Amino acid sequence: MRPEAAVRAGLSPPAAESRAGVVLCRAAGEAWAHGRGNAAMVRSGRFVARFVTPVEDEQIQPNGVDLRLGELFRITGTGALHPAGTQLAEREAVERPDDPAAAPEPLAPGAYVVRYVERVRVPEGHVGLILPRSSLLRNGAVLYSALWDQGYEGRGEGLLVLWHPLVLPPRCRIGQFMLMTAEAAAAYCGQWQGENLGTGRE
Repeated sequence: MRPEAAVRAGLSPPAAESRAGVVLCRAAGEAWAHGRGNAAMVRSGRFVARFVTPVEDEQIQPNGVDLRLGELFRITGTGALHPAGTQLAEREAVERPDDPAAAPEPLAPGAYVVRYVERVRVPEGHVGLILPRSSLLRNGAVLYSALWDQGYEGRGEGLLVLWHPLVLPPRCRIGQFMLMTAEAAAAYCGQWQGENLGTGRE
C-alpha cells in the first residue's frame, strides 16, 4: 500500500506494510492450496512399509523404510548398454558371514553391487526412490540407485561406492526406500521387473 493510500485509509505506513504482508501471505497460501493437488507428496514410513517384505518396526522411519544389505558383488567383467537391453558385466559374490552378530572384515575401497534383503513393490500412482543412510555418508561411502517406476516389483540392486575401508555387518541398514506420488500412463514392465524373485531375471 502506497503511503498516500495509507493516509486516506487512516493507517500509518508501518501499519499499511503489515496489512500488505498479511494479504501477500494469504494470497500465497491460497495459491499453494489451489495447486497442491498436483504436487508430489512424500509418503509416510507406515504407508511405505505396506509395500516392503519383510519389514521390522526398527526399519520404519517417518518418511520411508530402511533397506538392508543382502548379497554383495564385485564387478569383474565388461557390461554393455544395447538398445534392446542391458548386458550385465560379470560379477563375483563377496564372501561374507551369514550371522548378523559376526564381525566381518572391512570392505576395501571400491565399487560394489548390493542386493537388498527386502522385496519391494511400487504401487500405482507412485515412484520409488532410495537414498543412502546418513551413517553411510559419514563413513565415506555412498549408495546410488535409479528411479523405480510404478508397478516395479523385485529385490532391487544398487551401487555402493566406498572411498575408505568400512565394516558392513550382514543385514545392516544402508538405504531408505521412499515413495512419492506421481502421474504415470502405464505400469513398469521393463527388463528388471521381478528381478531376484526366482522369475529367471536374476
